[in-house]
Amino acid sequence: MNERSEWGAMRTTHEVGNQPPPLIDWDVSDYAPLREALQREGAGWYAEELSRLGRLAGGHQAQRWAAEADANPPRLRTHDRFGHRIDEVDYHPAYHELMRTSVGAGLSGGPWSDDFAPAEAPIGSAHVARAAGFFAWCHTELGHGCPGSMTHAVIPALRLLRAAQRTPETMDVFFDEVARPPAATPGSTPQSPRCARSWSTLSIWSRAPAGSAGWWSPCSRLRCWSATPRAK
Repeated sequence: MNERSEWGAMRTTHEVGNQPPPLIDWDVSDYAPLREALQREGAGWYAEELSRLGRLAGGHQAQRWAAEADANPPRLRTHDRFGHRIDEVDYHPAYHELMRTSVGAGLSGGPWSDDFAPAEAPIGSAHVARAAGFFAWCHTELGHGCPGSMTHAVIPALRLLRAAQRTPETMDVFFDEVARPPAATPGSTPQSPRCARSWSTLSIWSRAPAGSAGWWSPCSRLRCWSATPRAK
């Protein structure tokens, strides 16, 4: 048991001997089946980046982000202080850090871009690499992997949509922690107030060229929005 002195410092009253020490500062990707699969499927070129993500995921900072994100769940704010309906969800800053790292590492659509894998990489190996990186990074906290994986999965559908509309091929996946209506997002298309009403402060945008439909944002509580207009 630990007690606080009158000065606020912790003093140890007894030793706890039946618990393992914290698992901190290790490479979570140092896992033989994972490494063997990476080589077997032609994604050996990703080994160094996988180790970087693995060490980051097993590090003290990322583990602290994960603990803080889980201890502070998203908070729904239905109205602002003036009584206006806003339907925004506030996320803890640690959750944003997890998301920013994941998106920055290409885990939310990297294989669909031209610069994620080297030009000589075998076909399909970029998706193997991304899966390995996603496996390693989600050792931190699983919840933030949901919007990232949904964004990765929807990109082929957006490409088909743009092909049908004969619009240029442009793909830009980025993280934006600020709540924005669709019309205020670069590359998005104007939407009706009814469609643009509910947005969380956590958005991963996969944007299309201005003037064409095809942005995507997976929002909180599994509310997923697509910018494709539909007749009522």
